[in-house]
Amino acid sequence: PVLGERLAADIALDALLDEAALLSAAYLLGGMERAFAMTLDYLRTRSQFGRIIGTFQALQHRAADLKMHLAMTRASVESAAAALDAGAAGDARRAAVSRAKARAAEASLLVTRQCIQLHGGIGYTDQYDVGLYLRKAMVVANQYGSAALHRRRFMATAPEGDE
Repeated sequence: PVLGERLAADIALDALLDEAALLSAAYLLGGMERAFAMTLDYLRTRSQFGRIIGTFQALQHRAADLKMHLAMTRASVESAAAALDAGAAGDARRAAVSRAKARAAEASLLVTRQCIQLHGGIGYTDQYDVGLYLRKAMVVANQYGSAALHRRRFMATAPEGDE
């Protein structure tokens, strides 16, 4: 009976850790979406050389790349949440969570860093909130497993063809 209780407790703990990892991925997604929204507002209002900087093609391309990272991260997080809601268990559950957490951890650092760069000098100051999102991402990205750990876990648990 003791071994059975211990096994049940381990399974419950694994499920809770999966949920915590998914919640941290969702938190990272929210932070990078907010940083991106602030960046788009800045690009629409900041003027340089007599033009709104959001009209410069190079900045539009960078913003489009960031939008793609946001969309892929949102898809991964929503897919993992749907899998958990549907009662996924075992390897399917672990693979879904790990895919979302790895993508969110990497994308949040990339997006928030790029958002700071797109803001220019003001993005590096403590007076502007976009830098807070990077600092939060740097902390949360490694909570409940780093991107590297979750990539390894995904590769070990994902069904063939999901790779």
